[in-house]
Amino acid sequence: MTFPRRTFLQPAIALLNMRNLLAILIISSWAALAHAQQADLIVTNAKIVTLDPASTTAQALAVREGKIVAVGGNDAAEALAGPATRRVDAGGRTVIPGLIDSHIHAVRAGLTYATEVNWIGARTIGEAMERLRQAAKARPSSWIIVAGGWSELQFAEKRRPSLAEVMSAVPDNPAYIQLFYSAVLMTPKAQEALKISVGSLPAGMTAESTASGEATGWLSGTIVSISALFDRLPRPSFEDNVAGTQQFFTD
Repeated sequence: MTFPRRTFLQPAIALLNMRNLLAILIISSWAALAHAQQADLIVTNAKIVTLDPASTTAQALAVREGKIVAVGGNDAAEALAGPATRRVDAGGRTVIPGLIDSHIHAVRAGLTYATEVNWIGARTIGEAMERLRQAAKARPSSWIIVAGGWSELQFAEKRRPSLAEVMSAVPDNPAYIQLFYSAVLMTPKAQEALKISVGSLPAGMTAESTASGEATGWLSGTIVSISALFDRLPRPSFEDNVAGTQQFFTD
């Protein structure tokens, strides 16, 4: 008894196709797995502070999908690199864990955010003064208040703005500029509005002066005295409270 050749070969061809398909699937799975294991970012040649007592520093790390997947030597990180991996050569610099600031005064800051000027990100005193000018244009004759959130070290000039610079930017507005809880600059219009002068300063505050004895406009104080002074400033309306809170959390 004979079988047609086509009928005889069909099972063998089907088996061969099944094996080829299985091989293709295995190879594809391996490729997909290898791609999935590739790091999105590797940092090498670093001094990574791990905070692990057993190994306080490492040379490199690898990140995938927002999580650190390897910490160790350069070779360990490089092993996870792929064509799309972003590479950062730290050049021996120190890498520290992210700092998460949970102390942002969200409620208090939001209530006044819409009526204050912030210098966050201002790189020069000129840029900071321009923000004052823009605020004065939007609110003619109104108070211009910078209630902290900046440091002289952020400016290229590495100093605080002078009274003359502030007066040039906002000559027609009472201006109050606070530096942490250590110092406040008040323009003459601001001092007049609060009935403050060099000869009648609030308790706990002293006037700064130049070497020649001229007042700089800056007042030094403590957290208690400066907080008490800030509380004398005009309060925003309820509508400003709402708008400021929305803007604060958006930013």
